[in-house]
Amino acid sequence: QRAGRQMYASLLIRNGFDELETLLAIEDADLLGMGVPTYHTLRIRQLIQEARRQTGYDQADSNPVTAFLENIGLGQYAGRLLQAGFDDMETLSLVEHRDLQDLGF
Repeated sequence: QRAGRQMYASLLIRNGFDELETLLAIEDADLLGMGVPTYHTLRIRQLIQEARRQTGYDQADSNPVTAFLENIGLGQYAGRLLQAGFDDMETLSLVEHRDLQDLGF
């Protein structure tokens, strides 16, 4: 199979990337965190970008934070979080209860 992607299928599924939408939203940090070697991460990302073009999924218009929040049913909070500077997954992971209170959640 191309880029050995089949050998990572079960790993991706075990880590919650079991739907096309979540797979198309995967980030390099996700792959590296699962132990996928950098050279395979690059190739898998190329394949995912190709799949995005083929399926019409265009995340260029959508921030990863927005995609994540929509995926878990909390998309209505994306705008406020992005405006407050929580505009990437790393920053979002640092959000604290106090931050959410300050934003009116």
